[in-house]
Amino acid sequence: MWVEPRIQITVANILMMLAIGVIAFSLTLKIPDMPIFAIHKVRISGNLQHLTREQLQLVITKDLRGNLLTLDIDRLRDGFVKLPWVDKVSVSRAWPEAVNIVVAEHDIFARWGSDGLVDSSGKIFSAASNAFLPIFNGPKDSVSIMLQHYAEYNRILSPLGFKVHVLDLSQRMSWEIVLGNGLLIKLGEQADEQRLQRFVDVYSQTVGKLPVMPSDVDLRYSNGFAMRLPASVKKQAVAHNAALEKKNG
Repeated sequence: MWVEPRIQITVANILMMLAIGVIAFSLTLKIPDMPIFAIHKVRISGNLQHLTREQLQLVITKDLRGNLLTLDIDRLRDGFVKLPWVDKVSVSRAWPEAVNIVVAEHDIFARWGSDGLVDSSGKIFSAASNAFLPIFNGPKDSVSIMLQHYAEYNRILSPLGFKVHVLDLSQRMSWEIVLGNGLLIKLGEQADEQRLQRFVDVYSQTVGKLPVMPSDVDLRYSNGFAMRLPASVKKQAVAHNAALEKKNG
């Protein structure tokens, strides 16, 4: 049977294209498994002060799968992000045989209540630390403003050599601070820096002249402040007055 040459050429081209497609498909299946794409090195860098080698190795063992072509970068990154202290992670392929991982830890700034930590950007995270840190207590969406007030309060208190040890913000947005010497200062809902500045200005003529440090100072007054003596001092005063009355009676 005679077939027109043009048809023969067309059929041959189609068969050739099919053959090339089959070969390409076969190569596509085999290429990802070729040894030349194997991962031989994992480079981890960053200012790592709290993460341990064991923690990093555990993530690599668990979440690094396949080779450079088939590596699931998102899975590997997520594995590192779940570690305590980890803030940000960058994962990239380094051809022809390595994976580069850059880990950034949280820079610890304060404690968040009794079960968390705060970094300098206002992120709350969970980790363990024995460091002596200021303590923040407040609504979780108020961390940024608490960082701002903490810095401002310390600036105002610096002439007295005092620093804020505890910063409290209630649900009603009322502010209190506890200094390193244990003095409680009630600022109220206005968080008025001017009132704190006024307290600092008159400290040496008022609180500074007392034989004992008050237990708390209330600045929620427009023209002054109130002080409360420690309970132990009150008991001593009561006992002293009682002794005087008995002696004079």
